[in-house]
Amino acid sequence: MFDVILQCNNNSNSRDAKNVLIIYHLENKIFIGDTYILINKLASLHAFFNKAAIDINCTNEKHTVLCSTLLKNNPYIRKLINNSWEDLDFRSYDMVFCISRNESQILEMMEQQYKQMPQLPWTTAVYSMSVQLLNWGPNPVISSIFPSFRDMLDDQSAYNPATLSELYIGQEEKEWANQWLRDNGLKEHERLYIVLDSTSERYKLMNMDTYHTVLSHLLKEESAKVLLFDEQGIGKKSFYYEWLGEEQASKLICSVKLSLREALSLLSSDYTKLIFGPCTGLIHCASGIYNHFIRQGKPAESMPAIITYTGRYADGHTAEFWWGTSPLVTCIIVRTTTANEKEAVLLSDLPEEERKDTSRLLWCNEYTPDMLINYLPAHSHSLVI
Repeated sequence: MFDVILQCNNNSNSRDAKNVLIIYHLENKIFIGDTYILINKLASLHAFFNKAAIDINCTNEKHTVLCSTLLKNNPYIRKLINNSWEDLDFRSYDMVFCISRNESQILEMMEQQYKQMPQLPWTTAVYSMSVQLLNWGPNPVISSIFPSFRDMLDDQSAYNPATLSELYIGQEEKEWANQWLRDNGLKEHERLYIVLDSTSERYKLMNMDTYHTVLSHLLKEESAKVLLFDEQGIGKKSFYYEWLGEEQASKLICSVKLSLREALSLLSSDYTKLIFGPCTGLIHCASGIYNHFIRQGKPAESMPAIITYTGRYADGHTAEFWWGTSPLVTCIIVRTTTANEKEAVLLSDLPEEERKDTSRLLWCNEYTPDMLINYLPAHSHSLVI
């Protein structure tokens, strides 16, 4: 069977493929940011093909739900499927791309289909993108069974892994967000600052004392309110009222148990002037939302400030890995100076060799309030804490 697939690969006219299937199979823990980055790379495959209809199949149901949320309104994906490999009709596709840490199982399913109907010719080309897209994290893919699709990988004009990611929020969703904010106390003249206070890993967060000072700084601005997400409905609003006091906490808007898509819509609102938080999935999503708005022709100066803070990563990666291709995101890094003192610097200000240097990075609990406040939007710099 494998020889048959290789022969199909050699004979395929890849650019003219009409139906393309991407098998996306991961069993590990699901993260919004990782998934968002990966599916954008999958959607960008459309640039290589002339007129291909692209389907994505996720066997993991939780991944399917997340991908469906992130792919809504995406013009480059025909449909998202949640079929088992046994139920996939591989023969109906001209090309299949595999993203999996277990490609041998996919090959077994193809062999079963081939043997069940040997009278039908197998004309489907099969390639791997596992090494290219899963070569990070604690369990990187370093080899694959199916060959890589060299035509596309070598043609950077048609497929560029650094292509700006986009997330597609519709006008109705944006209008819903504007109305939701007005219904929850935001006035027409007020600015909205969205502050993200949680992430998948605790080490990515500043310490609580620093966070208290930074949040208080934002809340002191007369014409601004701060939106917080209480995704799990754990009672964040009550906590913040006790922690900050009623005067400051009265300027908070707290969303409770909104869906991810609704949260993404709030990021896109006309009132949003700042999105601030640790290296987390919603910052990646915000970047994609406003990348798309700019591509639609909206002026860059009308975009909110998108600011993330980071430092040392437990997996050894750098801010350059996660944010190097996100031009709308201001990425702050905490590290040591050559004199072994603490400093905060912008990723965009660093020379290339320092962007990849992990030896001087510090954990995010080393941030002081001034390090972060200095990079907040200029209109709040004059506030005294």
